Amino acid sequence: MSKRILFLVFLMIYCCTGLLAKEKGELPSLIVFDIVPEEGVKKGVSNLLTEMVMVEIGKLNKFKVIGQKDLDKMLFWETNKTLKNCTESSCLMQIAGAMGAEYYVEGSIGVVGDKYIVTIKLMDSLKASVINRLGEAVSRDENVMLDTIIRMARELMKPLVGEDVIKKAEDAGGKKGVAEKGKESAGDNVADKGGDGTGLMIAGRGYYETVSGGGSYDVSLGYRINRYAELSVGFGVLQYLGIKPRAIINFNPQSDFVFYGLLQGSIVFTKDMSYGFGGGVGAKYRVSRLIDILLEVPLEYYFKLPENQDKLRVLLTGGLKVNF
Repeated sequence: MSKRILFLVFLMIYCCTGLLAKEKGELPSLIVFDIVPEEGVKKGVSNLLTEMVMVEIGKLNKFKVIGQKDLDKMLFWETNKTLKNCTESSCLMQIAGAMGAEYYVEGSIGVVGDKYIVTIKLMDSLKASVINRLGEAVSRDENVMLDTIIRMARELMKPLVGEDVIKKAEDAGGKKGVAEKGKESAGDNVADKGGDGTGLMIAGRGYYETVSGGGSYDVSLGYRINRYAELSVGFGVLQYLGIKPRAIINFNPQSDFVFYGLLQGSIVFTKDMSYGFGGGVGAKYRVSRLIDILLEVPLEYYFKLPENQDKLRVLLTGGLKVNF
């Protein structure tokens, strides 16, 4: 009985000090309760996600953010085992009231099939009402889950702080999430490996002609229009001196091992100025930001070649490309 009286006295003190703080212009208090781990999620993971929610709300500079660890350090919390072991919304509301906190955040995360199910809501502890509630199903990837909880924490606070404050916090901290930044690290970034955006490139190719058994080579200078399309012109020896315009369409540009289709033509400086056209398939492996290893199988048909030359050619091509 005495503990209950002490708790009520503590509640009154906190409520009063909360009102005085408002008069002094201090920030309103907001408690972020631990995100509850459901089926398939470890407690340590949910604790880290809780910390990230606190960090994101703290970046808004509009609230005095209090976490579960802060509560654990308080004497009244240790002496109130009933509240401490309760995760029901009614208990959380009592705790927020006892702390003089105007708002609190609660949430949960679990696994269903191959998805993480994340739910989070913002409560007004004085009015006992829900201000905002969000829920998402995301792929079972911890980087994606982390990005999602960060974005949801910002979205959750919009009804209280408005779009401008959220945008300012995003601009200051960066909108890109962990999953995106991970892809931009050395060794994983498609752009760093020459697969994204525009840029110049130079490539050397060697050809083996499967019909005649002859060999040839060219060096090409090209331009990457975007991650999907490339244009280049090769100069070299194609049994005769010639040039070879080429267009490439990448099918899976975000991968390190890219498959592509190609269209190419040839202008051969023979006596009658022969020319040909064809197409084929290829693959390239992105070794680094600068270097791609190429393997292609094009087929070409030539016009006006001398009679002793094969007009239909199936080529095996290997090469190296440098991206700028």
